[in-house]
Amino acid sequence: MEKILKSIEVSLSNKNYYVALFTSLSLPDICGKIEYPTYKKSSARYIKWYEKYLQNTYTEKIGSEKKETVFLCGSDIYALRCAYLHEGNDIIISQSARKVLKQIKFVHPDSNRFKPHCTRINNILMLDVDVFCKDIVEAIKKWLRDIAIDEKKEKLLNDLTSIMYFFECDSHK
Repeated sequence: MEKILKSIEVSLSNKNYYVALFTSLSLPDICGKIEYPTYKKSSARYIKWYEKYLQNTYTEKIGSEKKETVFLCGSDIYALRCAYLHEGNDIIISQSARKVLKQIKFVHPDSNRFKPHCTRINNILMLDVDVFCKDIVEAIKKWLRDIAIDEKKEKLLNDLTSIMYFFECDSHK
């Protein structure tokens, strides 16, 4: 997992936002599978993991009454994950998991001085792609600290796919 997180950070530093975003949206699937192995549906695992580790980041108290407002709920981010990873789209209106939003637009961090991260206009949420990916990375780092003493979860983490170096032997000479 550390190598995957590092690849997101490298992608962000190289301004390779599409790779960072694709990877970031897929990681809660992996974390959710490890965290909630008895849940049969990936949507339930993804949403529950997001609600536990990331939803507070996208929740603010607004107005004089300090009404708690969730800008990005678990169902909507799961809908985004489905639309983006399977259709290459940020329009989530047709996704069955969706609850509030109809679209999530990612904004380039160098767009202008105005940073529209977590700005909702009607049912469209704008997110700074750099901030969003970093938020996911930080949530996963927190989750990794939380599961560090769980041997079963650590084993599942260690079993994740890795890219190996292949060194050719010269024993056939």
